[in-house]
Amino acid sequence: RDLIALQVILPSAFFLSMIMAQGAWHRDREAYACYANGIAPERVERPLIVLAALIALVVAGLSLGARPWSYQLAYTLEERMTELSSDVLQSGTFYRWSDQLVLRADAVDATAPAEAPRLLRVCAAQREGDSFRIIRAARAHISAIGADRRQTLEFQDGTLHELGTADGSRRVTAFASLVYQTNPGESRRALHRRTQPLGKLLDSDLAKDRAEAQWRLTLPVVTFLIGMIAIRLGHVRPLQSTYDRLALGIAMYDVIFNGVNLLTSAVEQEQLASTPGLYLLVPLLIAFWFMLTRMSAFT
Repeated sequence: RDLIALQVILPSAFFLSMIMAQGAWHRDREAYACYANGIAPERVERPLIVLAALIALVVAGLSLGARPWSYQLAYTLEERMTELSSDVLQSGTFYRWSDQLVLRADAVDATAPAEAPRLLRVCAAQREGDSFRIIRAARAHISAIGADRRQTLEFQDGTLHELGTADGSRRVTAFASLVYQTNPGESRRALHRRTQPLGKLLDSDLAKDRAEAQWRLTLPVVTFLIGMIAIRLGHVRPLQSTYDRLALGIAMYDVIFNGVNLLTSAVEQEQLASTPGLYLLVPLLIAFWFMLTRMSAFT
């Protein structure tokens, strides 16, 4: 989750810190002392531009590599949390198994082998339509989820009580083995677009996949451009307060990233064509940066 958040936190921190550092440097006249000694503003800005490019490269690594990996890991952990295993069951506690059964074991044999029944004196209940089933078994075993996304629950040496809630009928069946099996589920991490590699998203015909791909590609470019804009916003006059520029920068940042979210939603809902899609933000930021460089108040 930290890696997922870092791809937005890093450009935010860089943008605001650049405005504050540049503003304080110009406000205290240190920058103008350099300019008066023949150091051109472009020479001072060159290492800042390199720094902005490095930050953009880090964000690109987070967006293109760490983002899908982090989401895949997060979804894998969520899936494991929903799996029921004999290793984690506590005696005397009711558990829901795959939205089909509610079961409870009087005892759990933690010393038994992994493939052997560990649940002892088990009681389970299932409601299906107008019928209600109660299972009492001496032992039960829960298997791990297989490659086909199935999980089985086997009851051994017990009785099955089937109660018809509508007509009041009742049937009791003794069994040596009774097996329940979940329907083949589809892994959330295998389906969600946030876990897919960039190439697969670019080849997809789905609007949401294209929006995800454009988000990953646009974020590093936006990071670099807002860094260039922050350099210009930090150019204040000697002894001028930097708070107005900081407030302007925060307002700009809010507009930019809200604009990214709005464009992403528009592409996902096919209200905006995927071309230009989120890429529309790039020429707008370039035009704004060019305007700042031409305004005498910022030079």
